[in-house]
Amino acid sequence: MKDNSSIEGFYQWSIPSAEDNIYFEGMPSEEDLRRDKERAEAKRREWQPSDAALNILRDLKYLEGKRVIIELWDNFMTMLPDEGPPPFSCDLLKVFTKDVQDGDRAFTQLFVVFKNPVVIENGNQGGHPIYESCFDPASGTYTYNAALFYRVSEE
Repeated sequence: MKDNSSIEGFYQWSIPSAEDNIYFEGMPSEEDLRRDKERAEAKRREWQPSDAALNILRDLKYLEGKRVIIELWDNFMTMLPDEGPPPFSCDLLKVFTKDVQDGDRAFTQLFVVFKNPVVIENGNQGGHPIYESCFDPASGTYTYNAALFYRVSEE
């Protein structure tokens, strides 16, 4: 793996949501929940891919046709890193954007198409990272929303 080809910051592609809030102590009050929902709705109205997100798209396109290692994002990774899903290697075939309907509007999202995934066992307890719902049996490929990624690096 080459350090200079590691891409991070995929959270730039995450659609704002009140459900993303993590409360470390106790239950949130009704006021906390209302405030968080209002903030998320305001962010959703204005959200579009930032310059940083578009840089990630450009950098990831550079890795098309290469074998890469993908690490998935999990909100609990910051608290319990070994609870996240294990990384996997795969052949990155295509990188693209498309609009995805979420609630009342469509949001541009970053996707990748890959094949030949192999889980890299690293002791993480978060389960298997490759979901069959992303598999297309006709083409033998997986299509994944890259907003779920934590890091991608060249193998």
